[in-house]
Amino acid sequence: MVKFYIAFVVFSFALTCGYAQQRAAIKVVDSEGASLAGVALQLEFCGRKAQGLTDSQGLCLLQFTEGDTCRHVRVVVKSELYQPVDTVLDGRGDGLQIRLLPVEIGAARVKGYAQGVQEKGNATVYQVKAENYSPFAKADKVLSKLPGLEKQDKGVYRIEGNRRTAKIMVDGVEVSPEEVSHLDAQDIERVETKSVGMNDDSYDGEITIILRR
Repeated sequence: MVKFYIAFVVFSFALTCGYAQQRAAIKVVDSEGASLAGVALQLEFCGRKAQGLTDSQGLCLLQFTEGDTCRHVRVVVKSELYQPVDTVLDGRGDGLQIRLLPVEIGAARVKGYAQGVQEKGNATVYQVKAENYSPFAKADKVLSKLPGLEKQDKGVYRIEGNRRTAKIMVDGVEVSPEEVSHLDAQDIERVETKSVGMNDDSYDGEITIILRR
């Protein structure tokens, strides 16, 4: 009976992230201050352990149970796309925020893609893991994390080393930046980049998005 009670308390606490009445809110943002949805948080709070996901506003809402006297929350974040975080916050305070920094690029590879990169002829192929992205993330989030791609104004991308922007295609069909911004990240299976395009004087290189079947 005691074991069941402890399990029930931990489970109840986990559900408070994003749904329960607010007592304390932890906001997770990226290096530019934008809210990050779907980030997994591991929490230690008043002798209990739980986990939860940030909501569409980047918030994880916590609720103290009756009789809690502690005020500190240990928060651990581990992600292939961001540097790890292990910190302690004042759970009774206001404006709690965690800022995640992207994994450093080294040798033209992002750590999260180290095992999912292949050279295929003159193309570089990046396998995309759907579990790394929230249901709210779009294709431009995927492209912005790829090494060697630089996002320009109006949602276009330039391949590192090229002067002009690259053509973007989805399953072999050219698309506009606006169409890319509406494509769900979790629908993408892989991205292929080529520094040299196919006889097109308007672009330098190609970015091809392959969707899951």
